Amino acid sequence: MRAWGDDTLGQLGDDQTGVLVPPTAVCAPGATAPCTTLFAGPVAVGTGSFHTIALMPDGTLFEWGNNDSGQLGDGTADPLRLTPGPVAPH
Repeated sequence: MRAWGDDTLGQLGDDQTGVLVPPTAVCAPGATAPCTTLFAGPVAVGTGSFHTIALMPDGTLFEWGNNDSGQLGDGTADPLRLTPGPVAPH
């Protein structure tokens, strides 16, 4: 999977931050830049102002980007998640 645009708060999932990034690899969960293992397989992707969410075929969700208000759904309010991580089940 690839993403592009504003990456100020890590919303592209490339384990970095930047502004106006050209198409770049979205890292697989746990991978670090430069991303040699790509995040793959989502059936749908949605975005917020500064975060991204992906729905996988099995119904699991992965999110990345800004999390200063807990918007990534993992039970934390860590400021940024720079690569995809699972949303905590409730």
